[in-house]
Amino acid sequence: MLDEPTNGLDPQGILDIRNLLLNLNQENGVTILISSHILDELSRLATHYGIIDRGRIVKELSADELNTICRKCMRMEVNDTSILARVMDNLNQEYKLFRKRLRMFFRKSL
Repeated sequence: MLDEPTNGLDPQGILDIRNLLLNLNQENGVTILISSHILDELSRLATHYGIIDRGRIVKELSADELNTICRKCMRMEVNDTSILARVMDNLNQEYKLFRKRLRMFFRKSL
C-alpha cells in the first residue's frame, strides 16, 4: 500500500517509481494499492479504481469505465433534433437524445 508514491519527486524520480511499480505488477504479479488524488498519474498505472468517501468505498470501477465516465461532453438544446442528429451523424460523433425535441447530448472520445 502506497500513499502518494510520486509526491515531491522530480520528473525522473516519477518515471523511476512508475516503472518500478509497473514491473512489480507485470513481471511478478504483485497487486499494488495506491492512495492518490492525482488522477493523471494514476491513469498511467491503475487498472481499477476505488472511490472513497468518509472512509468507505462508495464506487469501484475499471480504468475503462472511469475513462468512459470522464469523456468530454456537451449538452445542446435545439428546436429540431433531427437536424442536429444528421449533423452529428455526418461528423461521426456519438450522441444521445435525452428528451425528445429538447436536448441532445454527445460525447467525443479524448
